[in-house]
Order: sequence, then C-alpha cells, then structure tokens
Amino acid sequence: LTEAIAGFLKNIIQSATKPLTDSITTFLTTTPLTATNQSIFNFWLVILGITDSLFVLVIAILGFQLMSASTFGFEEVELKKLLPRIGLSFLLANISIFLVDWVLRLNNALVTAVVNATGGLNQAWIENAFNPSALSVENVMVITLVFGVLFIILTVVLLIFYITRLIAIALGAVLSPLIFMLWFLPRLADFSEIAIKSYLTTIFSVFIH
Repeated sequence: LTEAIAGFLKNIIQSATKPLTDSITTFLTTTPLTATNQSIFNFWLVILGITDSLFVLVIAILGFQLMSASTFGFEEVELKKLLPRIGLSFLLANISIFLVDWVLRLNNALVTAVVNATGGLNQAWIENAFNPSALSVENVMVITLVFGVLFIILTVVLLIFYITRLIAIALGAVLSPLIFMLWFLPRLADFSEIAIKSYLTTIFSVFIH
C-alpha cells in the first residue's frame, strides 16, 4: 500500500511538472544558433557596419597622428606593434557571430555527449532516494510532496536562468563586433577580455549543469 501511494503521488507530480521538465530539457540540451536567427543576424549586421566605420575612423586618426589618439592610449604603443592587433581585431569583429555559433555548437556537442553517457535526463528522479516500505504512509506522502514542491521551485528558477541566458547570448552576439574592436584599444582591452570570458562562461553554464 505504501509503495502504491508513493507511486501514485509520484505520477501526479510527474504529470504536473511535465511541461516544466520538457522546457528544462529543451533549454538544457539545445542552445539555438545565432546566425540562423534572422533578427539577431540583422542586428549584428547593423552593429558590424557601425564597428567597421569606427575602425576606419580610428585608423584615419592614427594615420594623421592627431592629438586625439592619446585619448585611447596610443602614445604608449608603437604603431608597428599596434597594426597586427588592429588587423586581428578587425577580422574577429567581422566573423564574430560565426565564432559565437562555433562555440554554441561545441557546447551542444558536449551536453549531448554527457546526456548520452549518463542515460538521459529522464533517469533522474527521486524514486531511489528512499525506501517507501520502511516508512509510514504519512511520511511517504509528506516526503514525496516536499520533494515535488522543491523540484517545481528549482525548475522555475532554472527556467528563468535559461531564458535570461538565451537573451544574454543573443545580445552578446549582436555586440560582439564592438567588443572585438575594443580589444585593440589599449585602455579598453581588459574590459573586452573580461566581457569575452563572461560570455563564454554564460554559454558553457548549461554544460556544467
């Protein structure tokens, strides 16, 4: 009887949480690519156009050796050392969205490998957390309901996190040309590197989960 009640409660909780768990599974195992999203790609093209225009402006300032170049810290860097950095920064800015998609593909592949190696997310449940036959009916009901409520709360929190993550990934992909452009400016290089590291951490957070 105890096992039957526990199984009945578990089935109710699973049915009630199925939409949430399906959403979690989708967000956890698949991160949509950015270049295939027309809206994100169009915004990226706009930012890329602005970035390329800024590249031209900065290079013109360097070429004419205007006093305003000191604002960006160029007085501390030899031009011959700066030019390769400008070229690399320009290249990365113009392929940034494709770099983002490559990282997203890597993340999806890692997540898929882990899920396949562990038997899938549907294997994770509380049915082996305790022995129903060793507990009273009241305790089984309380423990199952408590675990169910905690599971729903955790799932809602994770859904909010994953949705926020997707927004951050889309925003980062759109702004990536500007971030790579800032990388060759001596006084803003640290900010650019921190932004890139934070972005990579956001992408691979689901792999850790």
